Amino acid sequence: MIKNAKSLMDKCKNLAIKNNNISNEEKVKLFMSIFKARPVYLSRDDRIKAHFTTCFLSLVIHRFLEKKLDEKFTSSQIIEKLREMNFVENVGSEYIPTYTRDDLTDALHEKFGFRTDYEILTKNKLKEILKTLRISKIP
Repeated sequence: MIKNAKSLMDKCKNLAIKNNNISNEEKVKLFMSIFKARPVYLSRDDRIKAHFTTCFLSLVIHRFLEKKLDEKFTSSQIIEKLREMNFVENVGSEYIPTYTRDDLTDALHEKFGFRTDYEILTKNKLKEILKTLRISKIP
């Protein structure tokens, strides 16, 4: 049984920061700043576990992206670019990318096998991309 959120978050941080070259304190500060972490006041075990699972999953996905991109981009760059990658829905179920293409977006498109940066996407095309991502096995 988990008794408090602080010990669980400490375990999460310890798992996430193993086997890297920068100090643990720097890693925790980086994690807290990138993910805009703030104190969490939870008391029920199920909610603590759910919060831990969400935090840990976000770290795993983040590290996966870093590794998939051959660690050529910083954590901050990846997070900011993903936040910028938006689309506007146009009349007729079309989606227009609103982000600027750069080396990071090109690397993301190359590694994951689809392009969204230079064409207007129809709803069917967007569904096809999402279906492909769900089916494909990412090594």
